[in-house]
Amino acid sequence: MPYKGGEISVFGLTPGRGLMRSAQQTVEYYVAAHGLDGSGTTVDLPRKHRWDPTSVERTVWARDGSQVVVFYKTNGGGHVVPQPVYRWPRFLGRTTEDLNAPVAIWEFFVQAAGVQVQQHL
Repeated sequence: MPYKGGEISVFGLTPGRGLMRSAQQTVEYYVAAHGLDGSGTTVDLPRKHRWDPTSVERTVWARDGSQVVVFYKTNGGGHVVPQPVYRWPRFLGRTTEDLNAPVAIWEFFVQAAGVQVQQHL
């Protein structure tokens, strides 16, 4: 699925699967749906390896100190789930270790649900 939106296809070989919003349009939709405005607060995540050409930006839109919309942008990464454990096939592009997406997703929903979870890692 293209980051900038457009036609959905698998490696350009299967056109006609419909159109999708860009990542930016998707973020704008959720920000507006939650009654938020502005550009959010963006920080660069710490780099794990100097040799790694990827980087990750995290932008948060919050209300009353609670994260409402969080957007992670991986620069230089491929079409993979960012995390430090599994290496995806090279044809999918680079995998950054600067973000552990499964953990970030879990933490977002736990916080949104207001659940207290004991850290076991």
